[in-house]
Amino acid sequence: MRTPITFFALVILLFLFQSLNAQSWEEQAIGILPNNYGVFDISVVDENIVWAVAFDRNTGSGIPLNHITKVLKTIDGGLTWESFDIEEAGGRISFDIEAIDANTAFITTQDYGNGSGRGVFKTEDGGETWVEKFNNIAGGVWIRFFNEQEAVVINRQFMATTQDGGDSWQMVSSGNIPSFQSDEFTILSSGNNSCQVIGNHVWFGTNKGRVYRSKDKGSSWEVFNTSLGNNALILSVAFKDSLRGIALNANTFNTSFAETNDGGGSWSNIASSPGISIGNIEYVPETDSVLIGMSDIYSSASNRVSVYSTDFGKTWETINTNIPFGGTEFIAANLGWTSRGIISSPNQPAMYKWQGDTFVSSYDVEAYNKNKVFPNPFTDYIFVESSKVLKEYRLSTINGEIIQSNKLDLHEARIDFQHLKLGMYVLELIFDDHSRMSKKIFKVN
Repeated sequence: MRTPITFFALVILLFLFQSLNAQSWEEQAIGILPNNYGVFDISVVDENIVWAVAFDRNTGSGIPLNHITKVLKTIDGGLTWESFDIEEAGGRISFDIEAIDANTAFITTQDYGNGSGRGVFKTEDGGETWVEKFNNIAGGVWIRFFNEQEAVVINRQFMATTQDGGDSWQMVSSGNIPSFQSDEFTILSSGNNSCQVIGNHVWFGTNKGRVYRSKDKGSSWEVFNTSLGNNALILSVAFKDSLRGIALNANTFNTSFAETNDGGGSWSNIASSPGISIGNIEYVPETDSVLIGMSDIYSSASNRVSVYSTDFGKTWETINTNIPFGGTEFIAANLGWTSRGIISSPNQPAMYKWQGDTFVSSYDVEAYNKNKVFPNPFTDYIFVESSKVLKEYRLSTINGEIIQSNKLDLHEARIDFQHLKLGMYVLELIFDDHSRMSKKIFKVN
């Protein structure tokens, strides 16, 4: 029976790759933004609710007092979109948006001033009205929620946290943040792809080839040099879980990458390049090693592209070209959105949706054929059988927080999960040939 199953899996794989190459992004939110506006950041809540923030790209270094930031929202998976003017934040732009549900969302704001025009705004009525909840330089760039109550805002070495859903904020002590070098800074090509959250962890990169990391929701920080060098411009980082991640160096036309398997403490260069310049990377959930890469909002007309990798950045394939992409976010293997970095003529789409074939890799098919994980659902134990040598397993929550791992060196294993609460988890198996298999497992009574 194994031969026809293997053949069937390979046929499906071939079909998926052929379909992927034929597919592109579905245009949405057509004609909703005026010329020169661009969507800088998006926040995908679920398969129906997506928010995005846009501003006039012609503002340059001086933001006029009459400038209005706009927020876009869909609650039906992108079939229809609304646009809201945030008049309460007049004279500012926004680099980041974080949505909680269809009614509640936050934006950071920036006027390039000394802090009086920077801060966090919140809406609780679906975007109709906004209230400034925090006025401080720390609220000028990124905002990341870990759950509905806890979040962090970040503007270089200025940071603050909240424990009450964003109604009040407390500055993070400068003693808990490693100092930036005198000429070190962060550059944004999108909000959501430049600062990554997995579980309680946060990461972002700088123009000195360094990556900042917090493991306690932004309360304290470490900084690490990467293998990309001290002149690397790390525009984007993407993590599969709290250990495995990738960083993008945009300081050369042919983008280069480094990967980590210990949460950012150490890095090694990936000896490959897509042969183009991209500014954003996003890990695709429910896949073993799939990444999406996008040209950033500053890209020239000759370098606008979206690409994908099924081996975590070692090789890349083009999806399509000629679109000035912005922020990108996937919530499943076959469901994600990206944005348009600038509107240059009427009736252009502000958003794009991917809802095509599931991204797969050769490792996925190989794992399907050769490895067994049973029973599933389980009560106390999981058994693993493999034709390859199992070197390590990692158990994560559905949010990517690793809660159990162990080094192994065998073909069969019984793994004790008696202590786990009931629910869904992700089990990742790592083999001696460096291939990986990820599988959702369910603990029941």
